[in-house]
This record gives sequence, C-alpha cells and structure tokens, in this order.
Amino acid sequence: MNERYDTSAPQMAAIETDIARTRASLDRKLHEIERRLAPDHVKAELKDALKRRVNPEPYLGWIATGLVAVGGWMAVRGARRHRDVDFPVADYSIPT
Repeated sequence: MNERYDTSAPQMAAIETDIARTRASLDRKLHEIERRLAPDHVKAELKDALKRRVNPEPYLGWIATGLVAVGGWMAVRGARRHRDVDFPVADYSIPT
C-alpha cells in the first residue's frame, strides 16, 4: 500500500509549497472579507448608495416636463371655464 504514494523529497516540497501558497491566498481573501464587513465600510457603502438613490438630478427633465404639462392643462382649463362669461362692458366703460 505504501507503493501508491510517492514520498520523495521533491514531491513533498512541491506539496508544502502549494499548501503555503493556498494558505496565503485564503489569508488575503479572509482579510478582504473582514475589511468589507467592517461597520465603517458598510456604513460608507450605505451612504454612497443612498446618495445615488436620492439624487434628483437624473429626474429633473421629467419633473420640468410634468410641471409644464400641468401648467398648460391649468391654463387651458381656466380659458375654457371663462370662455362663456360675457365681459361686463357697462362696468368698465369710459365716461364721456
């Protein structure tokens, strides 16, 4: 059964080097996860996300268009409402 495994020194050194490299890689990944989950980092990410979400700048064109449409609708509605009213000429006539 010992014949299946090569326990020569070069093979063992390669395995140990691979293990050390894997440990270093896992260590870097764990440190990055710790950094990302730190309360200060999470709070900063949340602030940035809220700033992007609340920023009205992309919607200013739509807001302006809506306001113009509402103003136009109100003007047309007001003009239609007063269209049938007779102008009281007697009240504003110039005395002669």
